[in-house]
Amino acid sequence: MNSQPPLNGPDDSEAFEIQQLLALRQQPELLHELQHCTPSELQNQKRLRQLFDHSLVPAAVALHETRRKALGKLPHAEQLWLTRTGLEQATAWEIAAHKARRFAACQQVFDLCCGIGIDTAALTHRLPVIAIDQSPAMVLRTTWNQQILGGPSALQTDCCDVRTRDWNGLIVHADPDRRDGRDRPTKRLEQYVPDLAWMQQLTTTAAGGAIKISPASNFQQKFPGCEIELISLQGECREATVWFGTLAGSFQFSATCIETGETLSADPLSAWVAIATAPARCLFDPDPAIVRAGLIDVLAEQHGLQREAGPRAAPLHEHPRDEAAEQQLLAHARRHGEQREARPLAGAMRQQVTRGLEALPQSRGDEVVAREAAHLVAHDGHEDGESDQGADQAIREVRTEREIAEVAPLQPPRGDHQPGHGPLRHDAAQVIARTQRGHGLVG
Repeated sequence: MNSQPPLNGPDDSEAFEIQQLLALRQQPELLHELQHCTPSELQNQKRLRQLFDHSLVPAAVALHETRRKALGKLPHAEQLWLTRTGLEQATAWEIAAHKARRFAACQQVFDLCCGIGIDTAALTHRLPVIAIDQSPAMVLRTTWNQQILGGPSALQTDCCDVRTRDWNGLIVHADPDRRDGRDRPTKRLEQYVPDLAWMQQLTTTAAGGAIKISPASNFQQKFPGCEIELISLQGECREATVWFGTLAGSFQFSATCIETGETLSADPLSAWVAIATAPARCLFDPDPAIVRAGLIDVLAEQHGLQREAGPRAAPLHEHPRDEAAEQQLLAHARRHGEQREARPLAGAMRQQVTRGLEALPQSRGDEVVAREAAHLVAHDGHEDGESDQGADQAIREVRTEREIAEVAPLQPPRGDHQPGHGPLRHDAAQVIARTQRGHGLVG
């Protein structure tokens, strides 16, 4: 194994990418110049091509823009070696550090499918790491990023397809690819690369470890004998981690809130609380990791709370547009969040939200707090056609286990978006969802 990725053997595209990375690292003045460029200069790149190697400029601009997107998400983002897809799939630094603590008592860990190396860097703060990826360029990025973010423990790297190796008796951390060339990540573990069968085998042959999967994936009943930890950060359920072997906990599910450092571990069926018959003094909004882990009743039982009964959502297109109700909805959104422009809702989602607003008990009024959201997918400035289809899709994804009850403002959209250029997550409102028994707890 090597401390640098093997440079002999990759295909032409990988070899070219590695050459560009090495050249960029040797010309820091190009990346420095990008920090002072106007948006138009970054777009047409004419002046940059006159000053620097024209073949390097597009790669430098792509790296610069990805680093800008990483600001506030990863420490030292302005120095990291990133790709757009690698950043989108990377573990949040706080979550990576949280997971690394569980490996602290181990002698060594293999970080499989290491990508840009965020988990690798966090793990080297706790123990020696051997990082492996089938892309030599990604292994090179992992090596450089570890030098920026990593700890004192040794790092070795290797380049291979992890499916061809035997991990029997070893400690591993794995992060399978959720895209594999697709535009959007898949929710089906069977379509991960490596796939579900490989992950299941890993949990039975390796001595212990963790597999990173999406919290929206179909993980239920897929990993018997393992612990699945749902992890929330900044009010979102960001990751599901399958712990197995010597690193698995005693319970099937656990939920962790990174900000507070609290973890709740239990069997979801070990508790069952009554449904409240009337509004009580307080309405509690469980952490989204608690909700996704199915531990709402466990939390309620521990704190002497009851379940809130959630209203059922009306069928799609059952109600015509109600402008008065829509204005009430938008006014409610402004009262519960920052003041910002309220954009129109797509038609199909508007009907659902209107019905949900009518279903709210009047006695609760403005005291009802914002809770977990199903984001409205629509086209900016449009309310028909594909916009409605996106809204219908968003509703279908949540209706199987949640019911619309209330709306509240979205966070400002991430990244730049030009009207008419593909789908966008609206910032006007978010659908507040509950299970049929209700996500809310009263007490």
